[in-house]
Amino acid sequence: MSITTKDIKTIKADLAKRRQARLMATDNRDLSIKEIIQRLAPELRRMKKRGFATAEMVEALKENGLNIKGATLNRYLAEVPPPKDNYANVHNRRKETGPQSIPQSDEGNIFSPSPVRGNSDTPNYQDVIPGF
Repeated sequence: MSITTKDIKTIKADLAKRRQARLMATDNRDLSIKEIIQRLAPELRRMKKRGFATAEMVEALKENGLNIKGATLNRYLAEVPPPKDNYANVHNRRKETGPQSIPQSDEGNIFSPSPVRGNSDTPNYQDVIPGF
């Protein structure tokens, strides 16, 4: 049996349909308290940022049919990783690249950042690059 790239696309589409059908079949199941808190974590964290106490959040959850203690709520919230912030991602990428390298000539001399002649301590572009 030979499979072409067109067949691969068809297989991928079929697998995606099956995965979606399975998600829809399990979408209406009963959730554990921990799963509920995990799904509500963004809203609960926003409430904390706005100054709500844990007791107030527990009371709001009780009013909606979820009985949970404050310590349990805090523990479950701590287990859910916070969403990644785009600013933090950009900042971390900058750290990973490290400091900018300083260009060097073949002899290992560091290029002077200033093209001004007359500084005999460090070579400048005109001295190191022929024809510059």
